[in-house]
Amino acid sequence: MPRYDYRCMDCKKIFEVTHGMNDDRGVCGNCGGELSRVFPPGTAPRSIFKGTGFHSTDYKETNYDRMNHQQKEDYEKSQADKYDANAEKEDEVYKQNLKDITGQ
Repeated sequence: MPRYDYRCMDCKKIFEVTHGMNDDRGVCGNCGGELSRVFPPGTAPRSIFKGTGFHSTDYKETNYDRMNHQQKEDYEKSQADKYDANAEKEDEVYKQNLKDITGQ
């Protein structure tokens, strides 16, 4: 069974209690006061989230998510046009490099 450290809210005494995870923590054996769980040094949670947080960066809604159907079609067409234009440029550069290498 796990052991937990508790502090009495009334007499401030700290002691160790052994009980199951879902069992009631009980009352202070010294004065009968309410108990509060104590986390000894070195057992504090290791994950500390600072700043804007992972949720706002990892699960961020994009502009694309807010577009209606027509806007998405227009956006996808513009991206395809950009891809085609880049492919044409790369093809021309390849042909020019080939001419430079072969001397033709």
